[in-house]
Amino acid sequence: MALARWVGRAIGLDVHRDFCVEAICDDGKVRSAGGVPSTPDGLRTLAESLLPSDRVALEVTGSCWEVARILEPYVGGVAELGLGAGERAVPAGVPDPELVAQAKRRSFTAKYKARILAEADACTRPGEVGELLRREGLYTSHLTYWRKQRKDGALKELGKPRGRKPVDRRDQARS
Repeated sequence: MALARWVGRAIGLDVHRDFCVEAICDDGKVRSAGGVPSTPDGLRTLAESLLPSDRVALEVTGSCWEVARILEPYVGGVAELGLGAGERAVPAGVPDPELVAQAKRRSFTAKYKARILAEADACTRPGEVGELLRREGLYTSHLTYWRKQRKDGALKELGKPRGRKPVDRRDQARS
């Protein structure tokens, strides 16, 4: 039985709610092509950049059918790939990057809190504070709590090192 070899580019899309991550396999070499917005306009722009001979593979998610509908007229084929029950996308033994063995709370230094509060207080335009919070991965409750700490003077105390005070070398010389 003869094996037919398909020639052309293969495009893989990992579809998320707000964006798609694109990978291209061309002549056996895989490269990341970045991300595109998961909006109809963003996907149409992506589709127009593809070749008619390209084949696209999508991970089966809630919105993949709409993505496939937009891409199909522009490419040689679109395949929706899914996993069967109990299957993993990576081999056994490779840890899932989404999960950690033990969740660890983030801790913020007094210096970091003071910097973020100063940036938040300097925001003047609508949406600027939200932009800051998204960039830093914070919530408004962080700002509220940190402002209360600042008002109570706790941030100054948090900036001091913990534990015993270092021994003064002059005291050792007298002994």
